[in-house]
Amino acid sequence: MFRLKNYQFSPTPGEKGLAIAYGVVALFGTVLAFVVVNRLGGSTDIIRPMRSYDVWILFSGAVGAFGGLYIGCVWLGHPGAAGWGKALVAIPVISFVASLIAGTLALPGHGTMFGPLGLLTTFVANPLLAFFWSATIIVAHFRFLLWRKERDSIFVGDGVLQAQ
Repeated sequence: MFRLKNYQFSPTPGEKGLAIAYGVVALFGTVLAFVVVNRLGGSTDIIRPMRSYDVWILFSGAVGAFGGLYIGCVWLGHPGAAGWGKALVAIPVISFVASLIAGTLALPGHGTMFGPLGLLTTFVANPLLAFFWSATIIVAHFRFLLWRKERDSIFVGDGVLQAQ
């Protein structure tokens, strides 16, 4: 009879940072999706009864933001001035991809077009919201930076990177 060892799942500090980054971006994505849909619907109420469609919008915003960060993470976490340049490029890319995914989930067909357009008009109307979204992606950049440093440190002890 085979016996499996007791495996304790213990993520590294860098992996915990990635989980925090994805969670924070997904949480802010729900807020953005709610604000965009309220703005497109002409509603100014924030506190109102939640319907099942509102829950679906929140879910699609979280999935869209998560997916946008997943696709745009190649530009995050690089050190130096070039890394900051890549992070600044990542902000509109992640925003566009996130709104594309969330819009498609929220309203298949038309939402693919109105998701990015609604996000852009919301950012133009609320620059503070755009600033906080950008700051959230910059925080994710710091989390990815710690994770990349942690991953790079694995090979230093073997002399693989020291020879270069």
